[in-house]
Amino acid sequence: MFPEGIKPFRVDIPNISTDQLTRVTDVLHTDPESIRRSLLLGLSPETNSQITAGDWNILFAGSSFGIGSSRENSAEAIARNGFRVAAAESFGPIFRANLINQGVIPVTNEAARLRLENGENLDFDTLTSELPEGEKTILVYGGLPGYLTAIARGIEELPQKFIPERKAFPQTTVEKIISRLATQLLRQTYPDEADRCLQAGDTVILRPDLFVGYDVFWVHVQRVLAQHFDSKTNVDPRKIWLSWDHFRDSTDSRAVTAVKLVQDFWQAHPDTFIGNDGVYNQVIPRHLKPGSVIAAMDSHSDEFGKVPGVFNIPEGYTPFACALATGGLTPYTIPESIQLNIIGKLPSHTDIKDAIFNMIMRHFSEKAGDGAMFEIGGTGYQKLSYEEASKVFNAVTEFGGIGAIGIDPNPNVIDYLRRHGTGLNGWTDEDLERLFSRLLPETGASYRQSLTVNLADTIPVIVGPHTHKRVIPLDQLSEAIFFNRIIINSCGGSSLLDLAILAEVLNESSPVIHIDIQIADPLTRIYAERLGIITALREKDEWVRLADSHTCGPCLGSGAAVQEGEIVLSTNNRNYRTRMGHPNSEVYLASSVVAAVTATLGRAPTDQEIRQYESAILRAKAEVKAAMQQGLVLAG
Repeated sequence: MFPEGIKPFRVDIPNISTDQLTRVTDVLHTDPESIRRSLLLGLSPETNSQITAGDWNILFAGSSFGIGSSRENSAEAIARNGFRVAAAESFGPIFRANLINQGVIPVTNEAARLRLENGENLDFDTLTSELPEGEKTILVYGGLPGYLTAIARGIEELPQKFIPERKAFPQTTVEKIISRLATQLLRQTYPDEADRCLQAGDTVILRPDLFVGYDVFWVHVQRVLAQHFDSKTNVDPRKIWLSWDHFRDSTDSRAVTAVKLVQDFWQAHPDTFIGNDGVYNQVIPRHLKPGSVIAAMDSHSDEFGKVPGVFNIPEGYTPFACALATGGLTPYTIPESIQLNIIGKLPSHTDIKDAIFNMIMRHFSEKAGDGAMFEIGGTGYQKLSYEEASKVFNAVTEFGGIGAIGIDPNPNVIDYLRRHGTGLNGWTDEDLERLFSRLLPETGASYRQSLTVNLADTIPVIVGPHTHKRVIPLDQLSEAIFFNRIIINSCGGSSLLDLAILAEVLNESSPVIHIDIQIADPLTRIYAERLGIITALREKDEWVRLADSHTCGPCLGSGAAVQEGEIVLSTNNRNYRTRMGHPNSEVYLASSVVAAVTATLGRAPTDQEIRQYESAILRAKAEVKAAMQQGLVLAG
């Protein structure tokens, strides 16, 4: 495999995130050399100097290597620094796929890693022995562009053609969906082929219904198209939905250029979706048709799974560009599934974000969820509000998952989508009932884990710093944690209920530290204005600062970003070092309930101190529930 011999570089640190592999400012680089030289700057300048100045071919890393955001720049930077193998105990699932698409072999097999560590020069077959055949073939072609070009030209055949015709067996929801989709494409190409009964580990080619992207990554799609496909595309532009959200407020010339490309696309294709206000995963779900298959350039696109029957494939810019060039061809390796059965009701002094962090603490602090598809349902799930369901799906990446789909109908989600969107237009209750009946897994299907979570067991917690996997119950804090600032933030933590809870708590007690608010969804702002929440918060303007735009904001290190030396409590999902601002800072995470009470104390509260605001929390929940049921705002 290595005629020149093994030349290893080691970063044996667990949980290195893509924010540390590629800083948010570096995702704006489009020239290959700048991408190469940006590798691991977010970890340390010293490590960056060593890795970019050397002549390496194997990268050794710790567990959960590449967790977090989907940014493919990290995998590309590894490839451009000459690495042909990355060996780690485990990988972030999207990052692992990005490595393969860039032609880098991900090795997790312990025996192979030990042999490499001992200097043994292993061959390709040994290094890829545990990879599905489809992924091996991508690597044979040196990455995804060569492989999909070969399929589009008929040099290679669809991988599902070579999957044996198995006897029927009990399938998970995901296996059922992919079997149907893969067989459809197979028969379009080879009409006489029989149905395929697929299982976890099979690699197939699909053709999604929609391709969802956003500002800065669209410029990388254009770069890949120019490099490999002469900038030619072969997908109906109406199937390409772009949003201007991640870098909306940026004045960086590179961001301005990226945004201009999005705006040029909208101008050339005015009949497609135009996402010019709001973070994409907050706005787009209102317009998705039930049962759609989506390929999306972001890890937060897991949230699409709350829409009835919607199946989402999170991916990087290379598969996105390859799909646009080849008529939509998109590779997919079926993951193992985890059944997440949610029951019960939240205690009145908690919210769903507390429950999410409780799930991480009790079930997903290690590797249990890594690379899995989550099939979410249960009587408790069916009673969640639209906003609560959104947060559960949004957090699947933090569970370690690669995607999620709802398998039980949630009446609140369905009602919200009918009131505020267009995607369910023409869909009757009977239509949705038939859809969900097709989604049910078959009795006896094989799951990695079947997990039941009782919301009634939820306790208030605080999370961090620098990782979402260090979850501490408030009643177990060994010492007080004092904060400089609160951030109510972005797609995972600026819902209408988050704002209502904050306003009600601050109505009872004044804040003692500053609060920055970044609303992700313009519809949330309209509701908050009509309910008087914005007015109530602005009355505290000495302490509360409300951003005007609807962007990722501090969650992406922009806007009210975290400054050097600050200790901040935020309501978003991720707190990896450097993600939200200066590397020499500390970011903790919490629910809006914990954050609001913290604002009145300047430190993390006790469980009892939160209970003192139980009536305020209940008023906020009742106010938001009534507003949603009445549909005070209708969005077309």
